Amino acid sequence: MTPDDDNVLRMLAGATFGPGAAVTLPSGQVVDADEAQALSAVYADDHRHRRDDARRAKFLAHCRSATTIDYKAWLDGWIAAGGQTTHWYDYDLPDSWVVLESDADLPPLHGARAVHVIVPKKVQVYVPPAHSHNNVFWMDGFRADPGWWVPTYRNVRVAG
Repeated sequence: MTPDDDNVLRMLAGATFGPGAAVTLPSGQVVDADEAQALSAVYADDHRHRRDDARRAKFLAHCRSATTIDYKAWLDGWIAAGGQTTHWYDYDLPDSWVVLESDADLPPLHGARAVHVIVPKKVQVYVPPAHSHNNVFWMDGFRADPGWWVPTYRNVRVAG
């Protein structure tokens, strides 16, 4: 495939092709509907990943890495307010945990791009209603969103 072929397939990202359809690329290569659909889907996924990487980087500019002390402070408040932990992991607090340091919008992120955000009092985060794999832990009121996942780690334990 030539660079021009790539550009055409990028433009077709997300397109739907009917049965028996074919696409003739600038190089003269003819690809059937199934192959064109598959190739354009690859470009669409690549675009989404680059977009999500940019959104994640913009959000992380408002954050610092969370420490075990940060998460333990939230977790102790959660437990004191009647909450419970839901999962125990036999590894240390991962680097996907951050503390939000200034007001920001949290983009909907998925999979390895998702973040676990501790939000201090007096810092605001907008969490869109869109589905994501992010988790948000507010120090103000010791709330969690979505709340069904409150883990402990090898280096972050609860008393008792």
